[in-house]
Amino acid sequence: MKEIDKEENSITRRDFLKLAICLPLLRLADKISINEDENEVVIFRRVEINSPFYALTIDDCWLPDVFKEMLDVLDEKEVRVDFFPVGVAVLNLENKMPGIWQRVANEGHKIGYHTMYHNDESPYLSTREYIEDFDLWKRSLVSVMGEKNLEKSFSGLARAVGGYFSPQFLSFCRIKGLIPCGWSITPTPENFRQGHKVRPGDIVLYHVRKTDLEYLRWLLSEPGIKLNATDINSLILLKEENEKNKSISNKLIID
Repeated sequence: MKEIDKEENSITRRDFLKLAICLPLLRLADKISINEDENEVVIFRRVEINSPFYALTIDDCWLPDVFKEMLDVLDEKEVRVDFFPVGVAVLNLENKMPGIWQRVANEGHKIGYHTMYHNDESPYLSTREYIEDFDLWKRSLVSVMGEKNLEKSFSGLARAVGGYFSPQFLSFCRIKGLIPCGWSITPTPENFRQGHKVRPGDIVLYHVRKTDLEYLRWLLSEPGIKLNATDINSLILLKEENEKNKSISNKLIID
């Protein structure tokens, strides 16, 4: 599959609606590109925005105690994020902590697809197998939070295991109307000191594990990071608002 330069290809509103007419939160995601002749998709990895915000995403969700602590930190800081849970982990967490996914929905977090099993075979499924896997993953979420809560919380984003966005995974995304979503940075205190800093519009990746819990606490408290964390949907809405204000400002200048 030919790699497309994500900086040179951005989706138009018309093309985007063809991909996800039912997902208004993604209409401004300018890091997706569809080439209808070659059936190619560029992965959505960041949002071009001038406001001091970045998106925070958390994957897998295997460890119940760490997951709860992360929710507590996010609640304390009043931050909403995108979770990309594994279906089996969803069921395990609910078994260990009944009502935990109801809390996720109540606190305004978003949920994206990250496979049902996240095993060695997950990156290499066929398109049909991904479709079946997604349907099973979705049923697992419905079983713990109900259809209405999932409808409210589902982001319409899909993240491949290990970041391996195979042609089969991208084909599955097109068929199901999902947006393949990667990330741009995993911040740590060490790489922050080395100059690798979070930029406006970045999509941050953490996992539900003890080291990343400490990174999360650091990220949301580090005074040197002059940015605010939010979920991807809110980041895109901020971009839309900025562009609207810029358009109004330019009109006033012209008039």
